Amino acid sequence: MLTEAKHIRFLSILCFMVYFTSYVTRINFGAIVAEVVLAEGFLKSSVSFVITAGFISYGIGQLISGVVGDKVNPKKIIFWGLISTSVLNFIMPFCKSIALMTIIWTLNGFAQSTMWPPLVKVMTHYFSNDDFKKNCVTVSIAASLGTVFVYLFAPVVIYFSSWEMVLVISSGIAFIVAFVWISNMKKIENYSQINENQSEEAVPENSSKAYISPKQLFVSSGLVFIIIGVISQGIVKDSVTTWMPSYIAETFFIGSSLSILSAVALPIFSIFSVKIAAYLQKNIFKNELTCSTVIFFAALISTLAMAAFSSQSVWLSVALASIITGSMHGVNLCLISLIPAQFSRFGNVSSVSGMLNFCAYIGSALSMYGIAKLSEAFGWHATLLAWAFITFIGTSACFVCIKRWHRFTKELD
Repeated sequence: MLTEAKHIRFLSILCFMVYFTSYVTRINFGAIVAEVVLAEGFLKSSVSFVITAGFISYGIGQLISGVVGDKVNPKKIIFWGLISTSVLNFIMPFCKSIALMTIIWTLNGFAQSTMWPPLVKVMTHYFSNDDFKKNCVTVSIAASLGTVFVYLFAPVVIYFSSWEMVLVISSGIAFIVAFVWISNMKKIENYSQINENQSEEAVPENSSKAYISPKQLFVSSGLVFIIIGVISQGIVKDSVTTWMPSYIAETFFIGSSLSILSAVALPIFSIFSVKIAAYLQKNIFKNELTCSTVIFFAALISTLAMAAFSSQSVWLSVALASIITGSMHGVNLCLISLIPAQFSRFGNVSSVSGMLNFCAYIGSALSMYGIAKLSEAFGWHATLLAWAFITFIGTSACFVCIKRWHRFTKELD
């Protein structure tokens, strides 16, 4: 475990860079989907199937890499994951059919899945409990900043060049970060003085104080309801982020590059939302499910307002969509980053974390194709109502689970 502040900051920066880069090389194709549809003449539903394939492989890969990360040096897994996604992003522009795009982006999903579980392994190994929690927030912000970067540089690159160049530049970034990561992790290993028996304040990595059966795990903790909340936030967060540029372009007749740029407000607001969610959970609600319920409800009100009034103003649409996606990032912090730590004493924190991530991205994958088909068949107003219904389900699931989760965590204490 690292104890010196400068070494903690150094590793924190490395983790930030890795997750920032993973987002750049994972959501870049989704960010330019409106331009790909226009430039190549594909249907929205066809291109969205490519994104769906990537989400599905990413979700399945989470389960696999979580197991592998316990047996193989995580720094090497992350390095090869970055190299692989660099190569696949570079190949993608040369694929001019939906079939080839689907194959490459499916492989990219698997490459991307090798980063988060091993990254958690690294953080739990080197950080104290407090530093681990702080870096969960930092990593969440890295995801938002990576999204901001993509939605800022993508329209600029498209304006001066083409959608293909967006992927080529992303490939170069991943290649550079891969070698920055592997070389500097060697320095971290030299700095640290880790022994087999970690101090009591360290995050318990593989230790367990008690056994809990799978049935008890789901029933006593209310994990079934938590999974419903995770799936709901995954559907709303990624479908709004992906399809907002198309919604803006088609509703207000704005060019695809400008519509992509208008959507940059979504991840910017998400940065503040993660900070707000962390503050609310730590200082006001304490209970992760109570905090998630409140945040979900804010998103529900915003989706209803968007369905009722957003078509009147592009700025109102962007503002409401920013609140929705920001809220989902806050829920993501509570349900996916913080809740798994409660299961560490049973020795299954990694499996719970992998399962929740799997559920989130399967929900995201299904929503990509579903939202495209829904908007094509019934228009954007029906799509906005669908987002409202899904946030209502997430709100209800978290609300029902509040007391059960409170009892579960009190029993652990």
